[in-house]
Amino acid sequence: MVNNKFRYEYQTLKSLQEAITRFPVVIQPIGIMEWHGPQTALGMDGLASQRICERVIERLGDGLIMPTCWIGTYGYIHYPGSIVVDGETAYRVYKNLFREFIKLGFRLILLISGHGGKWQARAIERGRADALAEMKAAISAPVELLGFVYPQMAPGVTKDMSHAGPGETALLWRIGQEYGVKLVDEQALHVGSLQIKKYKLPDDDKIDYPVSEEPEVWTWPPGMRDMAACGPEVGEKMLKTIEDGIYEEILVYLEDLGIKH
Repeated sequence: MVNNKFRYEYQTLKSLQEAITRFPVVIQPIGIMEWHGPQTALGMDGLASQRICERVIERLGDGLIMPTCWIGTYGYIHYPGSIVVDGETAYRVYKNLFREFIKLGFRLILLISGHGGKWQARAIERGRADALAEMKAAISAPVELLGFVYPQMAPGVTKDMSHAGPGETALLWRIGQEYGVKLVDEQALHVGSLQIKKYKLPDDDKIDYPVSEEPEVWTWPPGMRDMAACGPEVGEKMLKTIEDGIYEEILVYLEDLGIKH
């Protein structure tokens, strides 16, 4: 768990202002509740983003981290357990988060999503661009708004991050160890194909998410039961690689913005 001194919700007005004056950096983890197979907790995306952000803020040694935002767009919307919103709603939420952080006086603002896909990426980017344009008159010092899905910051792990596959499972397995919570059911690790029982929604014809994105049958590779591909040790290596990528990127922006670290 991250040190309480980094948690935004634990700040008083005095400590908040001191933090922003000293090191105006804020990190917002984002995820959704989504099906990730029978073996993995539904909060995979948000929990992964949350823990990665915690590790980054701890390594920075300063700045603030927000409570995880569990709002995101498509999404295996018809799969068991998934809770998603439409793209326009997600966009508005992200835009307003960016706007509020600018209002507060943060200068390096990161929205880091554990949930990917082109719909999510589009909502984050629209929110970032529109918030910057709308708040331009309120900005008195250079600011940088970053919004991305965390594997983007560590391209070397992207090939291992297929949805509900060995990489994501390994990542969450390790995070569960760090939190002291069982987030992966080893007995449910599946190899081969599984029929998915999908929800039917009355307004499916109005949802901007093609049925082709949600197969009726999901297939997992043999690596799901191979600890060299899907165990917590692999998850730790992936966490460290992603943490390094984000941390190093932040250092570049700190220098560009003239923020001392």
